[in-house]
Amino acid sequence: MKKFSFKKIGNDDRFLKILSVICAVVLWLIVAVSLSDSISHTVKDVPVSTNLDKSIVSQMGLEVIGYEEQTVDIYVEGSRYQVGALTADDFDITCIYNDVTSAGTYTIPVSVQKKKGSNSSEYEILGYSPQSIQMKFDRIISQNFALNTEVTGVEIPEGYITRSFIPSVDTITVTGSENDVRRISQVVVEADLEEDEPREETFSVEAQVKLLDAAGTEIDPTLFELSAETVTVTVPVFKCKTIPLTFEFINIPSGVNTYRIDYTMSEQNIEIAGPAETIDGIKQLNLGYIDFKKIGIESKFVFDVQLPSNILNLGNVAKVSVDFPLEGYAAQTFTVSEIKVTDAPAYYKIDVLSAEVPGVKVIAPQTVLELMEASELVAEVDLSKTDIAVGQMNVPVRIVAPNRRNVWAYGDYSVVVNITLETEEEAGGE
Repeated sequence: MKKFSFKKIGNDDRFLKILSVICAVVLWLIVAVSLSDSISHTVKDVPVSTNLDKSIVSQMGLEVIGYEEQTVDIYVEGSRYQVGALTADDFDITCIYNDVTSAGTYTIPVSVQKKKGSNSSEYEILGYSPQSIQMKFDRIISQNFALNTEVTGVEIPEGYITRSFIPSVDTITVTGSENDVRRISQVVVEADLEEDEPREETFSVEAQVKLLDAAGTEIDPTLFELSAETVTVTVPVFKCKTIPLTFEFINIPSGVNTYRIDYTMSEQNIEIAGPAETIDGIKQLNLGYIDFKKIGIESKFVFDVQLPSNILNLGNVAKVSVDFPLEGYAAQTFTVSEIKVTDAPAYYKIDVLSAEVPGVKVIAPQTVLELMEASELVAEVDLSKTDIAVGQMNVPVRIVAPNRRNVWAYGDYSVVVNITLETEEEAGGE
């Protein structure tokens, strides 16, 4: 009898092949039995869709307010190999808005369905949690609010002032739930500097935008979308100064000493403020010019006060009047027959056609007028600043009293002249 040997069997290829087939069949049976078992499984954190398209909510013009994504855990049962492969993409989770009738907060039921196209025959949805979620609905509106600005704690040295703060924007647009937006009474920016050193120059600060209700209570800004969450506020710091008001005379006749002409001004000085570098360069404010030909007894001139755009008029002086009482002066009318042409242009011949200048109103001290005669007055035709042409022209004249002081003519006067070109003989004769 032959002795049995495992070594020989181990070296037998036919035996090994048969053994391999048997092992494979056994393993297959084990796996098949384990996968065919029905098990329970939970698919966690499946997001809820809040799509409002074609819903009753969208038809009412409402939107979901302040919604943060919520999820649902889904409980399923089925074959081990099927449920083990399930993910959030295999489910449709929607909200049911049937109970929403107007703006407000509602408990919205959640519906869980197997997504179309998935192999849903081998598992069953047992339930899900939560079965409803809280949602707020309202209309979204935008409203513009004027921005109120307040900066406190600014230290200003003596001789300086600060004026209205200047924000980088004048209005803030607030977008959000209609009910929330309607609660806003005012929009402000506030900055408390609590400075130790005085400020002598204009500066800027960043300030947070705040929303306040009618009681002054701050409203949570995260409920809204703001056109600006911070604002740059410029704090003007101006140097103060008092300067004299002046004016200038024009067309001053010869022999008139303006320092002997008395006048009064409604304001002698004006208090102004502005950037220090600008204020330091302003010594006085020239109101304008007074034409001496327009100064008569009791004449009055009114000037508008005009300052550079960056200078403040602290005294709110809008107009200044200059009065000429001319006490001790009088007016008298003369006919001037002495007419002279001065500064005649070259190559032109000027012939005065007017025999006299009637109705000349002369202003002079009373004592002078009592002794003055018409023959002392001269009407000078000065063509140096006149565009002339050949032919007759009406040209202005200047009335002077060569031998008198502080005498002038009130008003404008003219004469008619004839202008021709000089002949060669006339030009050569000169």
